Order: sequence, then structure tokens, then C-alpha cells
Amino acid sequence: PILERRDLLLPGWYGDLVDMPNPPRMVGVDGVVYEGRRVDYPQAQKQLRDLEVERWFGEYKPDVYGFDDEGELLIEIRVSHAVDERKAARVQAHGRRMMEIDLSHLDRDISHDIAAFERAVISDPANRIWISCPTPTEAWQAAKAELEQQTAERNRWIAEQRAEAAKAAQAYRDR
Repeated sequence: PILERRDLLLPGWYGDLVDMPNPPRMVGVDGVVYEGRRVDYPQAQKQLRDLEVERWFGEYKPDVYGFDDEGELLIEIRVSHAVDERKAARVQAHGRRMMEIDLSHLDRDISHDIAAFERAVISDPANRIWISCPTPTEAWQAAKAELEQQTAERNRWIAEQRAEAAKAAQAYRDR
């Protein structure tokens, strides 16, 4: 259906609860959890062009390759197994966008219901994820760096306040 329709719902990017919480969070020396800037990258229906099936990129080949208004897009269709970590790491290292559409949970009889199958492939928001999406990932890393700088400044200020309080307490004891 992707090759015929030439449009596709791309997933939103929401971060990762463990490695990339969105917004980024840090705990200061005072035990307070600070939050950085949230990265918004919502799902979007995109028009596709220059589509190819199983184009090789050296050590990996996506099921569908093409372009949208943001550039190159690699699409994997999961039927029996997900994109493995090795392939994901290579795609990420090359700075490419890759999404996966998970059809592994579909009833095998859905292929007889062309409209339902097309919806599952083209526009079901619940069955697609980003394997690699550099734009929001880079924005998240920038937001995390900003938060780290702000937290470090806050931690320095707290340390200065504590040092001044300790100095004042010592001066009081000395009197």
C-alpha cells in the first residue's frame, strides 16, 4: 500500500523513559528534580516520493526507501521480527531516519480485508515507532546540554550559599 498510496503516517517522537526522558531531567545537589525543555515532534501524515523497495545500504536494506518533505526515510515492516540492535545502531550512526511499522500482531485474515490492511500499514498510529530520528534526538541532546549547564550553575550557587552559611556559622561559634 505504501508504494501505491505514496503517503504514510509517521510516528511522533516522545523520547525514551530510560535513556531519553522527554523533557530531560536531572537531580541537583539539593535533591530537586529539574526539567529541561520538552522536544515536540508530533506524528504527521506525509507525502512520499522516489520510493524504492529493499535498497541496499552496505550492511542493511530497509523494506521501503524514499523521501518526504524532511528528506530521506527508511521504512521497515515488522512481520515476524523487529529491527535488531545492530541494524538500528548502524542506521543511527549514519544519521538516517528509520521507522518501523509493526504488523506482527495482525490477524492473518486481515490481508483479505484490503481496507483494514491498508489502514494498518498507512495510518494506524499505534503500530509504528522510530528506530532512528536524528532531528528530535539532536534537539533532545541540546535540551539536555542546556539543562546540564543550568543545573551546574544552580549547583555552584547552592555550594556557594552553603559555604557562606558554614563560614557564618563558624564565625558565630568563634565569637
